Amino acid sequence: MFSPRSIAVVGDCGQAGSPLQVILQKLLEGGYPGRIDIVDPARTDEPGRRAHAAIDTLGAAPDLAVLDGSEALLEE
Repeated sequence: MFSPRSIAVVGDCGQAGSPLQVILQKLLEGGYPGRIDIVDPARTDEPGRRAHAAIDTLGAAPDLAVLDGSEALLEE
């Protein structure tokens, strides 16, 4: 069965209503038991959760990464 022990949410998850913000909110509200890493250089830390500027600063590779596939990011 698919059950990641850690998930990285990569991209702009601070914008209200954005797909990544909705996914992050659902993970937190749903009681996901694993580690959730936020990778967003524009986001600041929040209580109990550190925002990372880049995925290579996580320290441990996540089992699953959810990426922002917005056109603006894909062009970079």
